[in-house]
Amino acid sequence: SNLNNFLAYPRISKDSVNSVPYRPMFQMDALQSSGVGIGVSSYYGTGLSSGIQGMFSDILGQQKIYAAAAVNGQIYDFGAQVAYINQKSRWDKGISVSHIPFQFGFYNRTVTNTTSEGNPAYIITDDSYIVRNFEDAVNIFTSYPISRISRVQFGTGASYNSYRTDRYSDSSLYVPALERSTYLGSDRKKVNNTEAANVLGFNLNSYTLLRANVALIGDNSFFGVTAPLNGFRYHIEAEYIFGSFKFFSPIIDLRKYVRVAPVTFAARLYGTGRFGKANSLYPLYVGYPFLIRGYEAQSFYSSGKAITNGFGIDQLSGSRIAVANFEVRLPFTGPEKLAQIKSGFLFTDLNLFFDAGLAWNAGNVIKLQKGPDYIGQGPVLDNNNNPVVDKDGNPVLEAKYDQNQRVPALSAGISLRVNFFGAFILEPYFAIPLNRTDVKKPVFGLTFAPGW
Repeated sequence: SNLNNFLAYPRISKDSVNSVPYRPMFQMDALQSSGVGIGVSSYYGTGLSSGIQGMFSDILGQQKIYAAAAVNGQIYDFGAQVAYINQKSRWDKGISVSHIPFQFGFYNRTVTNTTSEGNPAYIITDDSYIVRNFEDAVNIFTSYPISRISRVQFGTGASYNSYRTDRYSDSSLYVPALERSTYLGSDRKKVNNTEAANVLGFNLNSYTLLRANVALIGDNSFFGVTAPLNGFRYHIEAEYIFGSFKFFSPIIDLRKYVRVAPVTFAARLYGTGRFGKANSLYPLYVGYPFLIRGYEAQSFYSSGKAITNGFGIDQLSGSRIAVANFEVRLPFTGPEKLAQIKSGFLFTDLNLFFDAGLAWNAGNVIKLQKGPDYIGQGPVLDNNNNPVVDKDGNPVLEAKYDQNQRVPALSAGISLRVNFFGAFILEPYFAIPLNRTDVKKPVFGLTFAPGW
């Protein structure tokens, strides 16, 4: 109708149209939230989880601003980032400013000899340390598209990192002669980083990092409802870091997807490391569920079972990591032409997976077996390096394994990735960690990330 009525409207004369210089005016393109969650624990206290992300641009899309803020835990777990990107020319240019808290933890048990009612006894203290690494950073980057699917990217930046350590303690008194255990209570407090470093074995002093990197990035993949379905992706990067530490940190990330309807066969090879003077930095951890599933840190601490082959959580940390993944992906619910079950609002992928990961340090011996070599029995020592004794006064023995050996961690299982209305992707999974003897059933976990 409007086309038919086109001549019915008067034309605007040329002298009525004025040219003015273009001035970019930023307006909101998108705004989304991850929701709000509150949890209360008698051990860890009250925690808050929430986040919001926004994207702004001018009317031509030549300049963009990305902003995000989130909190996950206590008030000092608040993080935020703002990035500006200029795409007026073929060279994309940008700058970002951020404050990001990285949280990790470790567990330590100490045993102290004492007496109770005239009998030998000892106090067992289980300490959970929650360490936060606060990174305040500014980064400048630029990229140039070589073709439709590949680009070269350059970047430089600086960051200041500081630590905060909180200790959560549970103590009990055990009297071997009476075979009696008495709970002594719990305690939570902020501790100085020197104490935490002595237990952890790594320096927790503040430090400054300066970085320069160059990367070749390619993406020819076709995304489904939660993960790529066909094509390939790659990221090859060389980064040199100096400042408080000096080391070379390369990244190799290769991904291939082959679509054989109705399933996709997906494979990934990923590796990174620190080569140089970086021994005092907290090590890389390969047990995150977006790398290998079934080896999350909290699953070790909560299993409550003994490790009988020497494969503990220490096998998953090092200055270098390598990961190999294989998945069979089936679009389960979603669009009729893609998924097995038609749905207009529930988009999911059903996945069978096999994960393999290895973490090691320079000088370690890598063995292709289930656990490190058994080297014999040794006494259990308390925090003063005195042997712990049983009710008859005999030293308590435990199996000892070669701590210089590292073995690959393997797992297999099933997962379901769920796309929650485009806001985020959640992946619940059941994984069978093939190296662990402290668990007999599949390990359940959750991953908040799209499929690689």
